[in-house]
Amino acid sequence: MYYEAYLKDLEVRRVLYWSTIFSVISAISSYAFAVRFNVLIGVNDIVFILLTDTLFGVISLAMNTLPTLALFAKITPTKIEGTVFAFLTGTTNLANSVLSPMVGVWLNEKFVGVTADDLSKYKDLCLIGIVSSVLGFLILPLIPLKSDIVYWQEKREEKERLQKAEGITETPQGEVKKEVLKQAVPDTGDNESKGTSGEIQEDDELKPLIQ
Repeated sequence: MYYEAYLKDLEVRRVLYWSTIFSVISAISSYAFAVRFNVLIGVNDIVFILLTDTLFGVISLAMNTLPTLALFAKITPTKIEGTVFAFLTGTTNLANSVLSPMVGVWLNEKFVGVTADDLSKYKDLCLIGIVSSVLGFLILPLIPLKSDIVYWQEKREEKERLQKAEGITETPQGEVKKEVLKQAVPDTGDNESKGTSGEIQEDDELKPLIQ
């Protein structure tokens, strides 16, 4: 509801920019929890975790996931929407469920060494999280603006009109097929007239023999 009311008409790049900022703030809050800053200001651990996780979880959904899905819905060509959506969800799940934990475990085992029995260096992992969150600003220029989307949609529609006028169709797999337009040859009836004249000629030749 928040995205529908306030964020739907904004530039996706701008929304993702603020989403990255909130992601950095979330990483900083994790570092504050690791150094026990919440105890210093008199906030209970459970209350601090619930507030930060709930708040930034909702912000992440409204300002990251939904704008990305809306962007792909706008730039996806016709007839391959299902394929692109499956690719998007698959890569998202791969990144969140496989690659992100794998990289985190590798960094911890290689450089930090936090275990269940030794959490003394947990704050170092939080610092790595802050740095990785800041890296999100590097890919923001790759996000297209609304004007870019409209431009490429018009170019695609113009290309489709030209292909349709030339009898060229493009399949969802990217194969180009050219339709051959057959011109109908008018039937002048020459074959029938030839056959009829032949039959009349044969009858004329047989008449003297019959007589």
